[in-house]
Amino acid sequence: MSEKKIIHGILLKISISITFFILIIFLLEISFRLAGFPHNVINPVNKITKLDSNGGVSYRPNIVNRLGDYPGDLETDSTGFIHNGSPRNQSDLTGAIFVLGGSTVEGRGSSSNQHTIPAQLESCLNRNSNKTVKVVNAGFSGDYSYQELKRSMHIIGTFKPTMIILLDGRNDAHYSLVDGVRAFDSNSGIWGPFEYANFLILGHKQNFFKLTQSSAFVNFLLSIKTTEKKSTISSTSFFEFPSKEVLNAYTSSHRALRIVGDEMGVSVYTFLQPILIESKKKKSEKEFFFRDSFLKSRNVSFDYFGGIESFYSQALKKDKNLVDLSNLFFDTNETLYVDTVHYNDLGNSLIANSICGYIKGNIN
Repeated sequence: MSEKKIIHGILLKISISITFFILIIFLLEISFRLAGFPHNVINPVNKITKLDSNGGVSYRPNIVNRLGDYPGDLETDSTGFIHNGSPRNQSDLTGAIFVLGGSTVEGRGSSSNQHTIPAQLESCLNRNSNKTVKVVNAGFSGDYSYQELKRSMHIIGTFKPTMIILLDGRNDAHYSLVDGVRAFDSNSGIWGPFEYANFLILGHKQNFFKLTQSSAFVNFLLSIKTTEKKSTISSTSFFEFPSKEVLNAYTSSHRALRIVGDEMGVSVYTFLQPILIESKKKKSEKEFFFRDSFLKSRNVSFDYFGGIESFYSQALKKDKNLVDLSNLFFDTNETLYVDTVHYNDLGNSLIANSICGYIKGNIN
């Protein structure tokens, strides 16, 4: 056999192998798309969110955030904020009250935009009032005090608000117990430690990242990796006691915002949100189920909720300006939660009315 025929035979085999491999990948891609992939892959650059310098990630304008197992979906208007039932333009937000926090402020658990905490706060402030008060929902899932501080700085410079309200605590408390989370990471509910900064400096490699995210087969492989990580979560993934670094960052972020608010003529109020733990609420049967399911799914062997309560207790000692709403639900055994974190419409109403009563006398 001549040398040319040997080379030709080798090239033919390589060509057939490559074609077969591409065909297999193509069939897998089609199969996983038909099966509903991509899913379960953390990708902040998508149809509803965008990268920004104010907190790391924000919602795009005029989108519907479909929340799956939660009671209702949430819509943004042209401003990119979740509206209170009626869309508004950016010019409508000048001089408004802005409420910041994580997914509880955003409204996960609400039946609609009209039933979020900011929406119900706006209704309360305008009830029997001679003037119209505008309240803006600036909550974003996963945010904690550092993101709220960054977003607030942007809001003060852009919208000249009359007041900024922070309703938080639970996310900071949770992250204070998670091994590997640092106090000033970008939103850890979406990004791993410093992943946001790493993504920004990738430059042209972002396009490769987006390409991999568009592949159903790649997303399937990534989802297996994610599932493996989740399945190995145990008590060793947590600190038994709150991290002092995260606790100090929580109170420091609040303090910094109050200083800026004083300088800029913006009132700042910080509220410690209710949490579903033994000493803070009489639980309904559903809420007992939420608690037990959470602990089982995380395979938590230590007193997780005791760690959350410890964070709250220390935060209240360190920050005398922090208004404690953690006991707001103490006297009721009605179901006010949809899981261990998020409130239903009634829970949102109780929180909104409490904040309303606290600040109403200080509305200019």
